[in-house]
Amino acid sequence: LAHAAATCGVEMIVLDDGWFGAREDATSSLGDWYEDRRKFPNGLPGLVKDVNSLGLKFGIWVEPEMINVNSQLYRALPTWTLNQHGRKSRCEGRNQLVLDFTLEGVVSYVISKL
Repeated sequence: LAHAAATCGVEMIVLDDGWFGAREDATSSLGDWYEDRRKFPNGLPGLVKDVNSLGLKFGIWVEPEMINVNSQLYRALPTWTLNQHGRKSRCEGRNQLVLDFTLEGVVSYVISKL
């Protein structure tokens, strides 16, 4: 796809949703901001290098403020979400919760992943 894009004037390829964690659908892995080595066995740096070698810029999609309950990050740190902690229900929409950026740990984690 990148080869075809380079020949018709495209300037940038953006890798969309699905590159991270164990993401197979919209219910998992938001918050697990590391490349899925099953999909990218040489890692993202290899893909970026290949795309750049064609004269194209490379962009990547992230949604750093969101987290799925079905993620390593949520399992490890469920209190990092904006939520009504101590209650049985969650404020969840589209299988997602929002990270609480008032917490220093959340800010440090997201910055380290970006």
